[in-house]
Amino acid sequence: AAEPVTTLIYPILDQEQLNLELTDRDVEEGELVGTFSFGFFWRDLLRDILPDRSRGILVVTELACSGEDVVTFTYEINGAATSYLGVGDLSEVAYHRLGTSVMLEDIVNNSSATERHYTGLPLFQSSCPIKLRIYPSE
Repeated sequence: AAEPVTTLIYPILDQEQLNLELTDRDVEEGELVGTFSFGFFWRDLLRDILPDRSRGILVVTELACSGEDVVTFTYEINGAATSYLGVGDLSEVAYHRLGTSVMLEDIVNNSSATERHYTGLPLFQSSCPIKLRIYPSE
């Protein structure tokens, strides 16, 4: 099966000053002059995020775009390597109680100031929210 690709579309605003930390006011006052879009493979985002000794972590990605069916797919992370397992939630039900989930918007928009973090326009996912569910496996 072909791996999923996600496309992000980012607005380009006409602003006289470049602010590294944009506020809601900057967004409201800026005039849209264009867009920048790019596609990415999820495996590239998940690769090299865990130490080599980490094994059997499953990441289930759920995209719930308005007007469309929910799209779910699963990756396995073993150390630095990432493997696409396929379409659907392929996690083991026995480990669901040990899992956790987070909305991508919350990760991006709620980074602490002491971490390396995203500093652009706020990520809005009202039309296509992305949820990540993380589970252990055998």
